[in-house]
Amino acid sequence: MNKLPQTSQPQDTPSNGSNAALRVGLIGGGLLGLAAMASRFTDSPSLSLFGAVIIVAGLAATGFYAARESGDKNVAAAVRTGAVGGLIAGLLTGVMIVLVSLVQSLDPDTQRQIVAQTTAAMTELYSPQMMADFRASGVTVDAVYPLAVGVQLICCGAFLPLMGLGLGALGGRARSIGEAGTQ
Repeated sequence: MNKLPQTSQPQDTPSNGSNAALRVGLIGGGLLGLAAMASRFTDSPSLSLFGAVIIVAGLAATGFYAARESGDKNVAAAVRTGAVGGLIAGLLTGVMIVLVSLVQSLDPDTQRQIVAQTTAAMTELYSPQMMADFRASGVTVDAVYPLAVGVQLICCGAFLPLMGLGLGALGGRARSIGEAGTQ
C-alpha cells in the first residue's frame, strides 16, 4: 500500500490571552455600557460624574481581569491582553453610549429641554452685551444643536475605545506587577 505523505497544516488557534480578552472585554463592556446608559438618564451632575468614574475604573479593571484570566506570566503578554480587553470594553461601551445619545437626541421633548437649559446657562454665564452679539449673529441654539449632537456622537464613539486601550493596558500591567510580587 502506498501511503501518501501527510502534511500537517499549522492551525492558527487563538491564544489563551485572546480568549480571555474577548470574554472579559465583552462582559466588562456590557456592564460599563449599562453604567454609562444609567448615568445618561439622570439629571444629577454628581451621578453623571460618578458614572464617568465607574467607566474609567471599569476599563482599567477590565484589563486587569483579562490579564488575570489569561494566566500570562510575561509582562508584555499581560499588557497586550489587558489592552485588547480594554479596547473591546471601550468599543462596546462607546457603541451603547452613541445609541442612547442618538435616541435621546431624536426625541423632540429632550431637544427642547436641552435647548432651554443651554439658553438659560448662556444667559447666566454671558454678559448682556455678549448675548446681544450672539443674537445679532443670527446663530441660534436650535441651529447649533444638531452639530453638538454630531460632535458628541463622534467623540464618544472614537474616544472610549482609545481610552479603553490605554486603561486596559495599565490594568494588564498592574496585574503583571501583582503577579511578579507574589513569586
